[in-house]
Amino acid sequence: MTSSTKDGTTIRYTYAGADMNKLLTQKTDGGADYTYTYGTTDSNGVPVITARTLAGTGTASVLSDPANGRALDLRTTDGTTSMWVIDGIGNPAAALTDQGTKAYTVQYSPYGAETVTFGDTSAQWKQNPYGFKTGTRSANTQTGLTKFGMRWQAATIGSWIQRDTLDAPLSPANANRYAFVGNDPINHSDPQGRLAQQAGMAAVRVVAAATGLYSANSLLTGQDTLAGFAAGTLTEVGCGLATAAVGLPTLGIGGAVVAVGCFALGEYVSNQADNAVS
Repeated sequence: MTSSTKDGTTIRYTYAGADMNKLLTQKTDGGADYTYTYGTTDSNGVPVITARTLAGTGTASVLSDPANGRALDLRTTDGTTSMWVIDGIGNPAAALTDQGTKAYTVQYSPYGAETVTFGDTSAQWKQNPYGFKTGTRSANTQTGLTKFGMRWQAATIGSWIQRDTLDAPLSPANANRYAFVGNDPINHSDPQGRLAQQAGMAAVRVVAAATGLYSANSLLTGQDTLAGFAAGTLTEVGCGLATAAVGLPTLGIGGAVVAVGCFALGEYVSNQADNAVS
């Protein structure tokens, strides 16, 4: 998408590269013009905003966690640093300033329509680059558009406005290429604009974490040998990496099935190693 028009107002966009993963500018006809600067990528592989410049106002800077790229604080042009408060489903629902005051609060509909309940005139809200599910907000918030990785999602229709490149007609959650997070925005998010891979790997990660605790407990209680623990863990890690490499095109149960398969394979290899030692 290089432009969008609603109620006679057009916003024009430029990107760094054809994949549209890095938004450079948003220019609203007769309105705000934004320019973005990026640093590293976050834990999902999405470029992290380090600054957003509003023409005629100045530059707001984003401070992020150096370990995972998660946005933490916003330094606005009034010299205030505020910290985002993220709710249980990933929305930046409020911001608190370094003076200990509330900068703004905002509520989101299930598909991202914003309702500011406090502080809509504050610099922190006006210069805030992040919106629904911590995606990038449109220059004109009345459009209800939020950018996740490669694509834009529209709160007004509750779906993507660009087709998914994934072709998975036999997957109920992926058959509609415009459906946002399998029509389940409460329980899922899609920071890359590629839900299938993200959700599938999320299931793998959850089971892998549980597997790690299980294997460690088996080793400490004497149910597993060091050789079995090492062999099983390496197998499970390799299985997970292979799943990521082929781009797992499954959601929910499909992802869990693959993850459990990795667990079962790891346990089999671990038992074989235990038998060999004994």
